[in-house]
Amino acid sequence: MGQAYVTTCIAMAIRLFIVGLPPSYPEKELLQLFASYGTVLSAHLQRAGSVQYGYVTMASEHDADRAIRDLHRSVVGGQRVLVMKE
Repeated sequence: MGQAYVTTCIAMAIRLFIVGLPPSYPEKELLQLFASYGTVLSAHLQRAGSVQYGYVTMASEHDADRAIRDLHRSVVGGQRVLVMKE
């Protein structure tokens, strides 16, 4: 049961792409922000020059859709962000 369950959970996970985060925005805060919408399987940030963007993997599509609805075009860390499914 263990392996099948893990495979099923990963298959249902939804990865989100977050654009427009301020360069100093910490990964821990990104995780906390999205955790308020459901189970976060992973969260990490990447930087390209002065632009920082993030990836968050949510455990369910329902949680991901709620996060997108509330956070897309919202202000995070003083900057407007875009949140979308990858």
